[in-house]
Amino acid sequence: MWHSLTRNILSGLLLASLSLGLCPAQAEESDSGWFSFLDDDAPLVVTVNDAYLEMRTGPGRGFPIFHVVEKGEVVTLLKKRTDWIKFEAKRGQVGWVKREQLALTLGPDQQPVTLMATGEQQYIDREFELAVMLGDFGGIDSLTFYSGYRFAPNLMAGFSLSQATSRIADTKLGYLRLQHQPWPHLRFSPFFELGAGMIQSKKRSALDQPLDDTDASLLIAAGLNVYLSRRFSARLEYNNHKILTSRDENEEVHEWKLGFNVFF
Repeated sequence: MWHSLTRNILSGLLLASLSLGLCPAQAEESDSGWFSFLDDDAPLVVTVNDAYLEMRTGPGRGFPIFHVVEKGEVVTLLKKRTDWIKFEAKRGQVGWVKREQLALTLGPDQQPVTLMATGEQQYIDREFELAVMLGDFGGIDSLTFYSGYRFAPNLMAGFSLSQATSRIADTKLGYLRLQHQPWPHLRFSPFFELGAGMIQSKKRSALDQPLDDTDASLLIAAGLNVYLSRRFSARLEYNNHKILTSRDENEEVHEWKLGFNVFF
């Protein structure tokens, strides 16, 4: 019964995730703010209210600084690329600045401009993730909680706890995981993981006596993150568990999971 219920839930979550993933995020419309001016024919003119702005030749910290805009100067915002803003100084210099450096910018009414990242930009800039997933662990229903920290643009360190329950056994797994995400900025973003941890199984014998068994386990995983809206994304993954038993032969278990991430 529970196995059938889990399959139905997984199917429903997958359909919902794909439907939301294919639609434009609502947060981009509500949080666009002054960024909407950057897509119009008339660019937005603002006043620098910080000590200075560093103008770079391209949208990234790897591009050199070629000009500094002083406080009180008027600049024209032209367009954005990810979290970088292309703008023009009063003497015609055109360059790029990180959005965060415009935190004290004044709008045309000389009031502070709220520089909030769009929902999709928050997804690109995310550092922490929390996820809950339902799965099929070798034919047994499973539940997984995951937390991760992004310490590099393409790398994330994570930890997961899972439990798979059936009539004959209760299995718990804990992994330390390293994730590589080749294209973290994409709405549909694949990832690959390696992990190491422990697996604990509590089985019952024919005499209904508990038999505890704890072994080391290795993990190879591949999956897909799908940005939905605001601070949510869907997560689909396949896990290959290599259980290093004390017996002559190791065990291998295949697992499919589907769930949701909250990122911040």
